Amino acid sequence: MPAASGDVWFRCPQTFSPPRGVKLLMLTSGGVAVQGDWMGGSNYVAWSPLPTKRIWTETPAGND
Repeated sequence: MPAASGDVWFRCPQTFSPPRGVKLLMLTSGGVAVQGDWMGGSNYVAWSPLPTKRIWTETPAGND
């Protein structure tokens, strides 16, 4: 079952400059997603911030 999130999407580095010095989710020219730091001149074609864990304010259903 794939994970679903409305906030995780890949960004074009020419439109949205990737942050430097932080771990990112990057998409290679071959369509493979990898984690790491953005390096200019590499075969990365898009980037996304890593997903974050939502902080629960109450007990999720089924986890009583």
